[in-house]
Parts: sequence; C-alpha cells; structure tokens
Amino acid sequence: MKHGRLIAFSALLAATLALAGCGSSDDTGAQGSAASGEKGAAGEEQAAAAEGACALLTAAEVEEALGESVSEPQPQDLGTLQTCKFAGDGAQFRLLLGIRDQSPLSARQFFEMHQKRAQDPQTLSGIGTAAFSTTSPKTEVMFYLGTEEVTLTLTGDDELSGDPAARVADLAKKVAARL
Repeated sequence: MKHGRLIAFSALLAATLALAGCGSSDDTGAQGSAASGEKGAAGEEQAAAAEGACALLTAAEVEEALGESVSEPQPQDLGTLQTCKFAGDGAQFRLLLGIRDQSPLSARQFFEMHQKRAQDPQTLSGIGTAAFSTTSPKTEVMFYLGTEEVTLTLTGDDELSGDPAARVADLAKKVAARL
C-alpha cells in the first residue's frame, strides 16, 4: 500500500514539475571544461529519450484538435517518465503528454489506481487496453497498452470552445495507434 502511494506521489510530482516547466539549465557560460562536455552529452541523451514522447504527436495535430496554434513541442525526460509539452501561443492552455514504460502488470495496476482515485472517471473505448477521462480538476485522459502507461493532461482550457475532453481523447487515439 505504501509503495502504491509512493508511485502515485512520484507520478503527480513529475507531472506537476513538467507542467510548471521546471527543468535544469546548463548555466556554465563559456567555460569549456570536460565536465560541462559530459553534462552536455548526458543532456543530449535525456533529450533523445524524451523525443520518444514528442514523436507520438505533432504540433499540427494538437493545433487541429484544440483549434489554437501551439509552440514547438518541449520534450523532457524525468527518469522513467518521458514527457512532451505543447503550450498554446494565444491561449493559456498546456497539453502534457506523459509516457511511462513498465511491465504489463505494473502498467495495468498504475492505471487502475489512478482510475479509482479520479473524480468521476468516464470509461473510454477504442483507446489502448483500457482508458478513462476526467475533467476535474483538469482535463485528463489516461490509458495503458501493453507495457506503456500514457497520460494526456490539458490545463488552462477555460478559453477553448467545445468539449476539451473529447478533443484530448481524439489525440489519445492517435498516440495509442503509434505505440
């Protein structure tokens, strides 16, 4: 039970940091030391790993689904969680795509734990092995497929017209088809 809470807390913390845009920056200036070269190589490896999440959706697809232009996707590797953040240019929304590769059993258990804790989860069909959406306190679609546990979180969607949850679910279908 404590392990499950730790996993949930870790996932929540990782998603919060990603949504806040927190990350490290290499502020070494013009010091071309071997250490900064190693740090750069490690950063490049993290960026390459995080590209996996950004390879699952394009900015054009997010723009079409949400009806607003978005900035370039921002990949981030948070250890076992790879994310890709899309921010609206005019509106104040952010779409965060998070993907975690786990064992099939862990992916299902993680999904089920989140579904039980979600406020008014709505079961979705046609997305992964199982999927649900929730709109409180933010619009979120979560699904799992094989070893992959995927979450799409939309915040700041107050200015978007229509049904943001249906739009995010459509994006989730595209992601699931590419896994």
